[in-house]
Amino acid sequence: MDILSHALWGATIVRDKELLPLVIGVSIFPDVGSLPQVFEVLGSYYKDYQSGIRRNFRELSADWKKIQPSELALNFYYFFHSFIVWLGISILLFLVAKDLLVISLIYLVHLIIDLSSHKEAKPLFPFSNFRFRGVYFLDNKWVFLINILLLVVVNTTIILLF
Repeated sequence: MDILSHALWGATIVRDKELLPLVIGVSIFPDVGSLPQVFEVLGSYYKDYQSGIRRNFRELSADWKKIQPSELALNFYYFFHSFIVWLGISILLFLVAKDLLVISLIYLVHLIIDLSSHKEAKPLFPFSNFRFRGVYFLDNKWVFLINILLLVVVNTTIILLF
């Protein structure tokens, strides 16, 4: 899913205003794993730009789906979207800062959302090559619409009940 949705889900789960910056940071943290791919795509566009080739945003979005990330970029992404890494972070939080253990839940929610809304996930990376294929949210607008609808329903319910 997109990083804005992850941030909104994090803020939905942990409604403490003092923790909001931390919550948003942790909500989008696993997507740090996408940075190598972002740099690869932007580098490709910069080379094209220097060659005189100009593209608009729509072309950039379409090409984003076609550009195959490098093995390094994929492994970086899989690492940060691994339940093994989440477990390690959770154990570390348990040992060092039990009062922030709820932050681990936000990371877990990010992983669960991405498991179902990305083309492919390796939830046990690097220890297993097991793959889970989801419905990619950029290819299917219903995934995004259902996400928004769930955010509205859950937040409305919380507001009405509490």
